[in-house]
Amino acid sequence: MKKAIIFDMDGVLIDSEPFYQKRREDFFKHYDIVLSPAQQQEFIGSNPDDMFRFLFPNDLKRQLALKHDYLNYKHDHVISYTDIINPDLVNTLERLKQHHLKIAIASSGSLESIQSVLKANHLLNTFNVIVSGTQFERSKPHPAIYLETLSQLNLSASECLAIEDSTHGIQAAKSAGIEVLALRETRYQTDQSQATATIDSLLEILNWL
Repeated sequence: MKKAIIFDMDGVLIDSEPFYQKRREDFFKHYDIVLSPAQQQEFIGSNPDDMFRFLFPNDLKRQLALKHDYLNYKHDHVISYTDIINPDLVNTLERLKQHHLKIAIASSGSLESIQSVLKANHLLNTFNVIVSGTQFERSKPHPAIYLETLSQLNLSASECLAIEDSTHGIQAAKSAGIEVLALRETRYQTDQSQATATIDSLLEILNWL
């Protein structure tokens, strides 16, 4: 029996990827860098640290300089998180609470961005555990974020269910031994084949408790 649901944020709690892709594209234009579709695909479910390591693996100085500029650019080009919240989220969270399940977030994003999303949608006090991938040397697909989330929940992997959308996220959950459902994504070439199943609505989670 499941005792906790662990949510990814981007692509699950909020439909953020279209905005993120456009923001990345616009930022790199200032440096005459054109991101390929394959590169944009690689960055789904990732974070700035991983992105710049991927783009400039042998140039730490450039990684750090561009990351600094990118974080400032993000600060100046914010997103309305209330406009992109998953329409089934609030109802799903209420039902999970009725089943006395713990609820967690394991997101590659920064703690600041996670909290901004939750504050904007009045959900900050809803989650029992919030873990950011930026606190680890390696984020998804490495399982460290999920192993830490299990530790903070004080539960075993078999007692938890992860909800992901990206290939990296699915791999991270599975590597931690956690069963994972993939919220179906048809706009991008995202490999969700490693998930236990795909779902079209967060409300379908209730069928897996």
